[in-house]
Amino acid sequence: MKNINLIWRPKYNQPVETNLQGVISGKIPAGLCARICHQGSDAGLAAAVNYLYRDWLQESDYELRDFPLFFERVSFYPDVPETDRITHIYLPLKTS
Repeated sequence: MKNINLIWRPKYNQPVETNLQGVISGKIPAGLCARICHQGSDAGLAAAVNYLYRDWLQESDYELRDFPLFFERVSFYPDVPETDRITHIYLPLKTS
C-alpha cells in the first residue's frame, strides 16, 4: 500500500505569469485532501492517480469533494534528475 496523507489544504490563489506551457491561474478552495507523493518521471503519475481513485478511495470511508484532483510540483527537471522529481497529488475529499 502506498503512503497516503490526509491533510487540510489551505485556500490557494496565486497569480501565474504568462507562459509557453499554457499554465493558467485559478483558485483552489481550502479543504481536506488525500495526498500521495510521487517521485520520478511523469510517466508514473497515471499509476499514482489510478491508485488513489481505484484502490485507496474505494477502501476508505471518504467521498470525493466537488473539485478536481490537482498536482503540486515540488521539484522538477532540470533542477533535479528525472528520477528525483517530486510531485504531490491531491484528491479533494468531503468532510463529515
